[in-house]
Amino acid sequence: MSAITLDRPVNPPLGAGKTRGNIIAGLARVAIGRMAVRSLLLAITSGACKGDGVSGVAGSSLNLLPEKPGQFIAAGVLPTLTRLRWDTDEEITYAGLDELAVRAQLRAVHVANGRVRVIDGAPSREAQYSDFQVSQDGRHTFFVLSGSLYFAVTDSARVLIANIKPVGNEVVRGLAVLPGADVAQVVYGTETDSIWIYDARTRARRFLTTGCGTIVSASPDGRQALCWSYGQTPSIVDIGSGAVSMSNTFTSASSEIKSIHWGPRGIEHIRSGALYLTELVNGASGAVTTVIASRQTQSIDFTNHDDPVVNSMAWSRDGRSIAYSRSLWYCRGVSCVRRQSQLYVFDVESRATRLAAVVEREIGSITFSPDGARIAYLAYADGGSSAIYVAPLP
Repeated sequence: MSAITLDRPVNPPLGAGKTRGNIIAGLARVAIGRMAVRSLLLAITSGACKGDGVSGVAGSSLNLLPEKPGQFIAAGVLPTLTRLRWDTDEEITYAGLDELAVRAQLRAVHVANGRVRVIDGAPSREAQYSDFQVSQDGRHTFFVLSGSLYFAVTDSARVLIANIKPVGNEVVRGLAVLPGADVAQVVYGTETDSIWIYDARTRARRFLTTGCGTIVSASPDGRQALCWSYGQTPSIVDIGSGAVSMSNTFTSASSEIKSIHWGPRGIEHIRSGALYLTELVNGASGAVTTVIASRQTQSIDFTNHDDPVVNSMAWSRDGRSIAYSRSLWYCRGVSCVRRQSQLYVFDVESRATRLAAVVEREIGSITFSPDGARIAYLAYADGGSSAIYVAPLP
């Protein structure tokens, strides 16, 4: 992959001629957060306006990039904040709505031919598919619906694994499908502070251990799982024996951890601290790599609000690439009349950042294809429809 040249650097340095308003805006971003800063910038903009323009600053066209959304995927009716997963070669799994938009559905769309397959249907629109993953063979889909865990086989009805009733207070807290083409097993945690493993082929579940309530991820070899206790303490569970050992792979506070990945380099996480640093931390070596520089190094003017959105982020399966979105608002007078989102890919080895897609909507969920060569993302507009796009890795 070769890097492309952007109209402006991904992390531009502060200019020598920075105005007092820029400094105030930069400090405000750290002190009061993203939403409050938007209001502050709009208020300052109002006082600086002269007619249709803005006094003393560059026009918004300087930051506008040509729209490049990628391949549109006709996925039917989508809620605004649906989640995407790309677990098998050609199908993207997502939570959508039926044609009348009255019932929630778990669906899969074929990227090449656009065929939509309904995996499961919920009784109402308000029902939530809070988590779902597909086994490597592509046949078994495990999902959490309103706190209960199920699996569905291709073209077959769902099968209950763990239910709130009548088993007891067994609300599912996280799941991880174990890797392997001949494996259809899921490890999951419950509100009863227990960890279980379930085999979809034998339809049998086995109790593993207690003291670790939320499953986060499985190891690449499927022999271990990472979980969080109720005290926010990370632990490693041995899938074979059920033995639990404390994990020292996280030195960051749990509130700073935005994303976790267990890949060939071991357990790694993305953290974002008080200064809005977005960094990759390797749990084994302790090595720290900057993914997005501090917001204090972002140039801000009164017509453009540039924001690295760290909650829209995804890892490739091999951990070599990290995708994230950046939002920009273009303002005239007291209102922001145009918005653009830019999707970037950070290469962990070369530390190069490349532009993958540009869309004039907000970017939500992001997911890589299993081979890491493509990226799917959800684009939505406030009060409008959502859409899925697929872009090649730049």
